Amino acid sequence: MLPMTLQFMIVMIASAMNDRLQRKLDYVEEERRILREQLDAATGGKKLSFTTEQRRRLATAGKLNVGIVATS
Repeated sequence: MLPMTLQFMIVMIASAMNDRLQRKLDYVEEERRILREQLDAATGGKKLSFTTEQRRRLATAGKLNVGIVATS
């Protein structure tokens, strides 16, 4: 087992990293909302169509995210 001071330092570093990643995620989510609003205004709210390659990329990214959430 690791010494308590080392365990404490690891927990502090992990917490700081988690906080920083959460702030980045919050920013990106808000940016996406704003861009979506701008896109809806520019297209009149029409639904976008994706190419086959874009759908494949989204599916791949979605599968990766599911794996991350499931293991967290």
